[in-house]
Amino acid sequence: MSLAEDSDRLYSMRQHLEQTRQTSALFDTTRWVANFETALFKIYKKYEQGHQPDHVDIEDKAPLFVKQQNIFD
Repeated sequence: MSLAEDSDRLYSMRQHLEQTRQTSALFDTTRWVANFETALFKIYKKYEQGHQPDHVDIEDKAPLFVKQQNIFD
């Protein structure tokens, strides 16, 4: 509730999110979709080969390293 009552803090957090949106992995949907498609292709390939469903590991092909900041401080 304190955040809802602190409009200055809420505004500051919103500004921070808007400024970091283009460099944050959280908003990198293009990369997420590419990795998800890779997973789906691997799953389907296993299915075509007659394998049972199993865990699939996908390496992040384009990791985005960003400095972690705590926006709640």
